Amino acid sequence: PDLLVPVRHWMISIFNFEDYMKHQELAIDGMSCGHCVKALTKELTAIKGLTVQEVIIGKAVIDYDQELVSDEDILQAIDEAGFRLAMG
Repeated sequence: PDLLVPVRHWMISIFNFEDYMKHQELAIDGMSCGHCVKALTKELTAIKGLTVQEVIIGKAVIDYDQELVSDEDILQAIDEAGFRLAMG
């Protein structure tokens, strides 16, 4: 049992969630109803390495692994759902 303690501390110290995950709030153009929210949620949820925190009309809040998910992956999901990333 005493040998497990140093191993546990070592394993915990080498993994830092913030080093891999990025939190982002996205403004989305073209959404107007609950079906829009559902469509965007479905497309974003399908991306491996991305977690949807919230989708409301005009906004998506996500966390994603920068090693697995590119900006292009996110833009493609938004486009597939029928919307655009708001610029400005």
